Amino acid sequence: MRIRTIMVGAAVALVAATALAISSAGSASSTKSSASSFTMAIVTDIGSLQDRSFNQLANEGRIAIGKKLGIKTRAIETHSSAERIPNALAACRLGYKMIFEVGFLNYTALNAVAPKCPQAQFAGIDQPYVLFSKKPKNAAGVVFTEEQGGYLVGYLAGLEIKKEGGKQIISAVGANNVPAIVHYISGYIQGARRRIPASRCSRTTRTIRPSTTKRSATRRR
Repeated sequence: MRIRTIMVGAAVALVAATALAISSAGSASSTKSSASSFTMAIVTDIGSLQDRSFNQLANEGRIAIGKKLGIKTRAIETHSSAERIPNALAACRLGYKMIFEVGFLNYTALNAVAPKCPQAQFAGIDQPYVLFSKKPKNAAGVVFTEEQGGYLVGYLAGLEIKKEGGKQIISAVGANNVPAIVHYISGYIQGARRRIPASRCSRTTRTIRPSTTKRSATRRR
């Protein structure tokens, strides 16, 4: 998942840079003026900015693009599901021009807030646009092909188990039943099955407390 989470940070930086480029198209003076007035915020999913996963990587992307473009940025942390919509509204009311809702479960906040905040552009990380029932014109979904990265990792795991021999089982455990995790686990299991029998592969998706949430895990027994 390390490659995939790096992509999250890169996506935050790329989308922010693209939005700035579009808004500042024109002369050098207008570009400088637009850069000084352009602002960007990320609203995290439940967890922390040191989760070694999508929150942390999105925040690193925010910091990197802020320094590179010389723009004001901010991270608004979400600690419970009740904070999702209030945090999105806060980013809007604070006047941020580009707002990232990080994590699949934040799609409800984007869907609710984007139509009420037409002066800002929204991007939902791990959120397919089809989820937005209100179809806000100032929003976009950013998704990844998690199954491809999962397949490669599963294939490598299968090679290692085949090399060691014995009765080990390759197992993938997901924290929540959301598309990004399900896709990754599916790819992981498919990759493993290319090297070892399907009977020695298992998968589990479960809901656990946010404080102990992990995007994926592997174990042998």
